[in-house]
Amino acid sequence: MIRNGIEYGMMQAYAEGFALLAGHETLGIDVAKVAELWRHGSVVRSWLLHLTATALLDPEGMDSIAPVVADSGEGRWTIDESIRQGTPAPVIAASLMARFSSQGKADTSNKLLSPMAKCSKCVKSRSRILCHGHHARCQIVVVFCQFPAQDLT
Repeated sequence: MIRNGIEYGMMQAYAEGFALLAGHETLGIDVAKVAELWRHGSVVRSWLLHLTATALLDPEGMDSIAPVVADSGEGRWTIDESIRQGTPAPVIAASLMARFSSQGKADTSNKLLSPMAKCSKCVKSRSRILCHGHHARCQIVVVFCQFPAQDLT
């Protein structure tokens, strides 16, 4: 199961790296060509990179894929074990949280974060004081929304 947790982290790193390359529109980077180049001689070459390169060769296929990543439970088990041991595993934990987020499990907290982000732009001192109070209340709501009611008893 630990291997699966490691795989979660590696998959997330590939996805984020290629998203950064694709997002740099001014350079016009062909991410499929980069993946293919890396697949044949880079330190990051692997079976996961092979799968990534193959997927990137089919842009229409990529467009038809929903941006939802399931979790099979192994990542959860790995993080549970990390907590049990007290052994930090932040990359694996972050990759698991990214999967949860892709599944829509962060929608409520993201909606609640939006007004807080607007509030953080307050500039005038009086507005800032009022905004900070609102911001603090919103943060408390977000914290409580992250846990099901049965966990709070």
